[in-house]
Amino acid sequence: MAVWFFQKHKIAKSLPLALVTHNPVQILLNLYVISYTIMKYKLPILDITNFMAVLTLYFPALIWEISRKIRAPEEETEYVTYSKLFGYKKCVRFVFILTWDRHLHELYTGMETEQVVRFAAFLKCFMVFLLLL
Repeated sequence: MAVWFFQKHKIAKSLPLALVTHNPVQILLNLYVISYTIMKYKLPILDITNFMAVLTLYFPALIWEISRKIRAPEEETEYVTYSKLFGYKKCVRFVFILTWDRHLHELYTGMETEQVVRFAAFLKCFMVFLLLL
Protein backbone atom coordinates (compact mmCIF):
# COMPACT_ATOMS: atom_id res chain seq x y z
CA MET A 1 0.00 0.00 0.00
CA ALA A 2 1.08 3.56 -0.56
CA VAL A 3 -0.18 4.91 2.76
CA TRP A 4 2.32 4.98 5.61
CA PHE A 5 -0.03 6.54 8.21
CA PHE A 6 2.34 9.51 8.47
CA GLN A 7 4.97 7.27 10.04
CA LYS A 8 7.02 6.10 7.05
CA HIS A 9 10.30 6.55 8.89
CA LYS A 10 9.16 3.98 11.50
CA ILE A 11 7.09 1.58 9.41
CA ALA A 12 9.52 1.26 6.48
CA LYS A 13 12.26 -0.04 8.80
CA SER A 14 10.10 -2.76 10.37
CA LEU A 15 8.65 -5.55 8.25
CA PRO A 16 6.36 -6.86 11.04
CA LEU A 17 5.07 -3.34 11.71
CA ALA A 18 4.32 -2.88 8.02
CA LEU A 19 2.38 -6.16 8.06
CA VAL A 20 0.36 -5.16 11.12
CA THR A 21 -0.51 -1.71 9.78
CA HIS A 22 -1.21 -2.56 6.14
CA ASN A 23 -2.43 -6.14 5.87
CA PRO A 24 -5.65 -5.71 7.95
CA VAL A 25 -7.09 -3.66 5.08
CA GLN A 26 -7.94 -7.06 3.60
CA ILE A 27 -10.15 -7.75 6.62
CA LEU A 28 -12.06 -4.53 5.95
CA LEU A 29 -12.64 -5.57 2.35
CA ASN A 30 -13.85 -8.97 3.52
CA LEU A 31 -16.20 -7.32 6.03
CA TYR A 32 -17.66 -5.24 3.24
CA VAL A 33 -18.36 -8.30 1.09
CA ILE A 34 -19.80 -10.27 3.99
CA SER A 35 -21.95 -7.34 5.17
CA TYR A 36 -23.45 -7.07 1.69
CA THR A 37 -24.32 -10.77 1.80
CA ILE A 38 -25.77 -10.42 5.31
CA MET A 39 -28.00 -7.52 4.27
CA LYS A 40 -29.08 -9.11 0.99
CA TYR A 41 -30.11 -12.42 2.55
CA LYS A 42 -31.16 -11.01 5.96
CA LEU A 43 -28.73 -13.15 7.93
CA PRO A 44 -27.81 -12.61 11.58
CA ILE A 45 -25.07 -9.99 11.88
CA LEU A 46 -23.15 -11.28 14.90
CA ASP A 47 -22.69 -14.93 14.16
CA ILE A 48 -19.73 -17.27 14.60
CA THR A 49 -20.06 -18.36 10.97
CA ASN A 50 -19.66 -14.77 9.78
CA PHE A 51 -16.59 -14.33 11.97
CA MET A 52 -15.09 -17.55 10.65
CA ALA A 53 -15.85 -16.46 7.09
CA VAL A 54 -13.96 -13.19 7.64
CA LEU A 55 -10.94 -15.13 8.89
CA THR A 56 -11.19 -17.73 6.14
CA LEU A 57 -11.20 -15.04 3.48
CA TYR A 58 -8.35 -13.16 5.22
CA PHE A 59 -5.89 -16.06 5.52
CA PRO A 60 -4.94 -16.28 1.82
CA ALA A 61 -3.88 -12.62 1.84
CA LEU A 62 -1.87 -13.09 5.02
CA ILE A 63 -0.28 -16.31 3.76
CA TRP A 64 0.66 -14.65 0.47
CA GLU A 65 2.09 -11.57 2.20
CA ILE A 66 4.33 -13.62 4.45
CA SER A 67 5.25 -16.29 1.88
CA ARG A 68 6.45 -13.80 -0.71
CA LYS A 69 9.03 -12.53 1.77
CA ILE A 70 10.60 -15.88 2.62
CA ARG A 71 13.83 -16.84 0.88
CA ALA A 72 16.34 -19.63 1.13
CA PRO A 73 19.52 -18.62 3.01
CA GLU A 74 21.62 -18.59 -0.18
CA GLU A 75 19.08 -16.32 -1.93
CA GLU A 76 19.06 -13.60 0.74
CA THR A 77 20.08 -10.09 -0.35
CA GLU A 78 20.09 -6.76 1.47
CA TYR A 79 16.27 -6.70 1.12
CA VAL A 80 14.67 -7.37 4.51
CA THR A 81 12.64 -10.57 4.52
CA TYR A 82 10.88 -12.56 7.22
CA SER A 83 13.35 -15.37 6.67
CA LYS A 84 16.21 -12.97 7.39
CA LEU A 85 14.52 -11.75 10.57
CA PHE A 86 13.22 -15.04 11.98
CA GLY A 87 14.89 -17.81 9.97
CA TYR A 88 13.35 -19.60 7.01
CA LYS A 89 12.31 -22.71 8.97
CA LYS A 90 10.25 -20.72 11.49
CA CYS A 91 8.64 -18.72 8.69
CA VAL A 92 7.71 -21.80 6.71
CA ARG A 93 6.27 -23.43 9.83
CA PHE A 94 4.24 -20.30 10.53
CA VAL A 95 2.84 -20.33 6.98
CA PHE A 96 2.05 -24.02 7.40
CA ILE A 97 0.13 -23.29 10.61
CA LEU A 98 -1.80 -20.51 8.89
CA THR A 99 -2.60 -22.82 5.97
CA TRP A 100 -3.77 -25.56 8.31
CA ASP A 101 -5.87 -23.09 10.28
CA ARG A 102 -7.40 -21.77 7.06
CA HIS A 103 -8.46 -25.25 6.06
CA LEU A 104 -10.00 -25.83 9.48
CA HIS A 105 -11.95 -22.59 9.08
CA GLU A 106 -13.12 -23.69 5.64
CA LEU A 107 -14.28 -27.00 6.99
CA TYR A 108 -16.12 -25.26 9.84
CA THR A 109 -17.89 -22.70 7.69
CA GLY A 110 -18.92 -25.30 5.15
CA MET A 111 -17.07 -23.77 2.22
CA GLU A 112 -15.74 -27.19 1.35
CA THR A 113 -18.41 -29.80 1.97
CA GLU A 114 -17.32 -32.57 -0.36
CA GLN A 115 -15.57 -35.42 1.46
CA VAL A 116 -12.96 -35.68 -1.30
CA VAL A 117 -12.07 -31.99 -1.03
CA ARG A 118 -11.84 -32.21 2.76
CA PHE A 119 -9.57 -35.23 2.48
CA ALA A 120 -7.39 -33.45 -0.10
CA ALA A 121 -7.06 -30.39 2.18
CA PHE A 122 -6.09 -32.61 5.10
CA LEU A 123 -3.65 -34.60 2.97
CA LYS A 124 -2.01 -31.43 1.63
CA CYS A 125 -1.47 -30.07 5.14
CA PHE A 126 -0.23 -33.41 6.40
CA MET A 127 2.30 -33.68 3.53
CA VAL A 128 3.63 -30.19 4.28
CA PHE A 129 3.92 -31.15 7.94
CA LEU A 130 5.93 -34.24 7.05
CA LEU A 131 8.23 -32.16 4.86
CA LEU A 132 8.95 -29.84 7.79
CA LEU A 133 10.00 -32.63 10.16
